[in-house]
This record gives sequence, structure tokens and C-alpha cells, in this order.
Amino acid sequence: MSYGRKSLVALLLVMAGCAVTGAPRSEKSTYGALFEPPAGRVLHGWGQISGYWNWDDPVAKDDARDLDDYDRAVGSDQPAIVSFYVAPVENQVTGFIKKYPAFVKARSIPVTQVGIYFMDAFLHKKVAMGEADDELRRIFRTLKESGVPVLLRVGYEFNSHWNPYDLKLYVTAYRRVTDLARAEAPGLVATVWHAEPEGFADRDFMEWYPGDEYVDWWGLSLFYPEHMTDTRTGTFMEAAARHRKPVLIGECSPWFRGEKPGTLRGPASLAEAKGWYDGLFRFIEKYPQVKGFNVIVVDWTRWNTKFSQIPGGLPDVRFDRWPGLDADYRILIGDKRFIHATEARVIYGRKTSSQE
Repeated sequence: MSYGRKSLVALLLVMAGCAVTGAPRSEKSTYGALFEPPAGRVLHGWGQISGYWNWDDPVAKDDARDLDDYDRAVGSDQPAIVSFYVAPVENQVTGFIKKYPAFVKARSIPVTQVGIYFMDAFLHKKVAMGEADDELRRIFRTLKESGVPVLLRVGYEFNSHWNPYDLKLYVTAYRRVTDLARAEAPGLVATVWHAEPEGFADRDFMEWYPGDEYVDWWGLSLFYPEHMTDTRTGTFMEAAARHRKPVLIGECSPWFRGEKPGTLRGPASLAEAKGWYDGLFRFIEKYPQVKGFNVIVVDWTRWNTKFSQIPGGLPDVRFDRWPGLDADYRILIGDKRFIHATEARVIYGRKTSSQE
């Protein structure tokens, strides 16, 4: 989800089995997409360094702390991907290009996920019409200079109910961003077309599709556990395989429906927390087209100052809320299918900070 939304799920923006007809289902399948990991492997990622981080908003001061906490929890299995967010507007771009290169170098991050968002109607039109090209070029030149492979989620969660992208503009905007990224940072940016399961209920996600030639990966958010087993989510996954596109679970975090309409909560117990993570890893096992995921293990509560209108607020979903969860998670993430930072540096040619 994203940064700057004014509804329940909007919060994220501001900061977060069965045989497949006509598509290969082997664990050894690979589609040959840019930065797709070896067959049968999955990139392990963490989020999120929020959009607020770009301009040093006080609510983002603990973004790096959350990453440190996660690193300690997983031990030697450090994430291969770390996620960032930026909108093509001056104050965000200036901060991003100043802070991003130093951050990824200092931490020797092998792969980054960058969410480009422009859901605001005015900004959406600017991007589609080419009026944000200068800001976008500055972003992509920074990515090129940093030299780190990027999974670029363009206008992510395009089909969300809370702030859907304009169908008349989205495809044009997506293609424009893709063309600029490929021109300014050739071979370094893989584009991700990222959907949100709530929107599957009454919208045909393919209406937003920019075309196979503009899309390297498909992407998906997974927050509520029911979305992991929803047949409509399965339909999306099957379509990705038919189009021969690997899937990135770009955002996932243990959220549950609150008792009152429009509210959410974190896990109510250790058992519920474990159940959510078990469900996530079952989903990854069921669909071999999943080639990467970013789990958002953060203290969401610090963003409640920005979203005081959300009844009950956002939850703290860090592992230490449920003693023992980190040990269970280390077992899950320790499966040999997952690619962590050390191996990813070899695969993607990243040096350690001492070598740079």
C-alpha cells in the first residue's frame, strides 16, 4: 500500500497448489525475467523505508530501527531486498536522491524494491502527460548511479478501492514511467505491475494491464489472511503464470479485520501471529511463480499521528510483540528455497561495504 492516502488502507501508501491451465507448474519453472532468481528460488525481502523518510518527517525516524530489529530477529538470514517509496514531486525526489545511495551502500543491500506512486489525480495526469519527466529522470539516474538492481513497482495497487488509479490515465502513465526507467537506467530496473486483492471483488484487473512488453514482473499485496486463500487471488496468480511473469509479493504484513467496520488490528495472540505467517509461506509454496516477497515487520503505530481518523489506529507488528514468534519465523525463512542477502550479493554482483 502507499503513502498519502486518507483512508484505512491508504496508510500504507504514505509510508506500506492447484494446476495452472496453460502455464508451467514445476518448482523448477523460470520465466527469464530481469532479476528473476534461479529456478525454484525466492528472494527474501523486508519493508519498509517509508515515503516520509525522504523528507525526514519525524514519523520516519525509526524506519531504520525497524530494519535493524528485523535483521537481529533473522540472524544470518538477512533480507536480500529492502523496499523504498518515492513520488515524482520535488520535496520527495530531492530527499530520495540525497539519502538512497548512501543508505544502500552503507548496508550493502543487494536488491531494492522502489515504489513509484502518483495516485493523486493532479499528479497522475502530470505523469501521464510527461509533465513529471524531469523528476522521474532524477530518480532513475540516482538508481543507475547507485548500481543496485531495482524492482520498480509503478503505480502500485492500481485497482484499490480506496484510491484507484484512473483507467484512462494509468496505462499511459505506467508505460511512460517504464520507458523513462529503461532509458535512464538500462538493465538495472525491472518493472512490476502490482495489484491489490480487495480490488479483485468487482474489477477486472486486466483492464489496467500495460502489456507484456512493459511489464517484467507482476506484483501483489497480501495483508488480510483471507486474501491468501481467496479464489480471486488464485485467478490473478494463474494469469501471471499464463503471461509467463514471475510474481513479487511487494507488501505483506499480519493484519486482521477489526470488530468495527473500517478498522484493522494486529494478531491477537502468538498462535494467530504464527497462523498468519504459516499462511503466507503456504501461499509461496503453492505458487512457484512467486519469486520474491517483502514482509513489512514494523511498528505501524508511529504513523497514527498522520492517520488519526482511523478508528483504533494501526498495529505494531514487530516480532517482539509475541515472544517466540521470531524463532518460528527463522525456521520458515531458513528453508533452502529462500535467497538471503549474502547469496544475493553473489547472484547480483554486489560487493560488501568494505569492498566499495
